[in-house]
Amino acid sequence: MAINRAAAFDFAKRFWNRPCDDGIFWTADAPVSIAQKRRELRAPESDGWEALFIPNGEGEDAVFQKPSGDTKLIQGWKGLDDCAHYLCRCLHAEGIVVNRVSVGELVRDQQARSDTKTLGEKVAKDKGQLIVNSGVFKKGDMIGYFEKKGVYGHSAMYAGKLNDDDSDVGRITCHSVCRFPGLSDNSDNSWDLGQDYRYTFIHFSNDDPHAASSLTGVLTGWWRVEFSGKTKFYFIHKDGRAHSTRRAPTEKTPELHVGDDSAYSFEGPDGITFTWRLSGDVEVWSKGEDDREFDIQLNDDDSTGKATKLF
Repeated sequence: MAINRAAAFDFAKRFWNRPCDDGIFWTADAPVSIAQKRRELRAPESDGWEALFIPNGEGEDAVFQKPSGDTKLIQGWKGLDDCAHYLCRCLHAEGIVVNRVSVGELVRDQQARSDTKTLGEKVAKDKGQLIVNSGVFKKGDMIGYFEKKGVYGHSAMYAGKLNDDDSDVGRITCHSVCRFPGLSDNSDNSWDLGQDYRYTFIHFSNDDPHAASSLTGVLTGWWRVEFSGKTKFYFIHKDGRAHSTRRAPTEKTPELHVGDDSAYSFEGPDGITFTWRLSGDVEVWSKGEDDREFDIQLNDDDSTGKATKLF
């Protein structure tokens, strides 16, 4: 099924600081109906009362507000919890039907889809930045925020960079607290939120380019990969998935389906990018002297290695 990232971005820009198109927002316990609150608080839209989320110094409040600045409180910051619902509505605009209010359930549901690729799971901030900078992670993809206490506490849609270079770490759009690149004035509007989370990056792959058949044939099979005197072995499948192990294979060794880590590969102008799910490592492979050798740059720094086809 085709997805529409531009539609998701446009939806987010319209609703980033207000309740979504379905007329509700969520607290930790239950949905809040805007129509019902209009009646209770005598705040008809015809009188200029607009439903908004506004900063309150601690977080934000859900209010009805007039152009004059008059406000009526709908819900205070304590208990406001609309991030998963907002992300679901953004994804619905993108063409992905999902309805979850629990962030943990939302993450698990999206990881289980056949059209998603988890580029990094509960990885540290520095590895997350590598994934963002890789070019594989796109506007309209999802980030789950895993807390030290062992649960997913927040979710957001990746919204790209305002500056098209690495000086911009990348932005998100979300609710609770509301953010959108270039519109929100939060100091923590970078994708990592400036906090001590672990991060899960979920990429919707419907619009990924298909790898060339010649490249598929070249990559499929066992590889010896060497970095700084350390050796690992990768098995790369026909569909571009890869698994790693420290155990050297033989010609009778079968395909590797469960290893120390797993990755997806993506073909781009600079070579083949591998994103490793558990470590968060990002490798870029470029052809060496022939199709059985590739030079590797690890994690966008000075670390280099070599991959050699075994069989």
